[in-house]
Formats: sequence, C-alpha cells, structure tokens
Amino acid sequence: MLSPGALRAASGAALLLALGGCGDTERGKEMVARDFRDPASLQWRDVRMVEHGGSDYLCGEVNGKNGFGAYAGFRPFVVDIGWGKAALEPRPQPGDDAAMTEAEAGFYRLLSSPCRQEEE
Repeated sequence: MLSPGALRAASGAALLLALGGCGDTERGKEMVARDFRDPASLQWRDVRMVEHGGSDYLCGEVNGKNGFGAYAGFRPFVVDIGWGKAALEPRPQPGDDAAMTEAEAGFYRLLSSPCRQEEE
C-alpha cells in the first residue's frame, strides 16, 4: 500500500504525463495541481491566459477535495508561466500566525495583479 505522500506523487506524475505537451495553460494547471491531495479531481473555472508587462500569466479558480473527500470551495490562483511559479489565494488556518497570513496575502495580491487588471 502506498503512503499518502507517495500516492500524491504518483497522482501528480500521472497528471503530468496526461498533460504533457499541451501548452502553457495545461502546464500552469499542473503547477497549481501540485498543491492538492487529489489532482485528478480538481474542478477549474474562468481559466485564461493573460499577457501583462511582457510576461504570460494563467489566471482562474480551482476547487479541490479536502481530507474528508468533500470539495472545499473555489480559490483564485495565478501562475507566472515564465518563472514557473504558482500562487493560490491563502486560506488562514486555525492557529496561523496573523503576520504570516498577512504576508502570504500580500504576496498573493502582488502576484495576482495581472489577473485583476485583465478583468477591468
């Protein structure tokens, strides 16, 4: 029997193989999927490529399953395709240090500005 970590790695590898060669949108989705327990069950909406300041970004929302197998709700995400970095909207957890949560939120706001500007 595989450990949860090995299972996630195997699921991620399978997802990567399934998405291989599908372009920036699919590569960006794969980067976001790494942060979820069950990448194959992810739901996507409002996914779009945005060019901003000479860089390409993938913007949208993603919904994944929590530890109980229920969907946890859509969260905005942004991927800087050139840098290969993905960011999900932070969700404060009980016991989180407020300063850290604020820093994460600031990072997300900074990175997500290309997505918000495209909507205006």
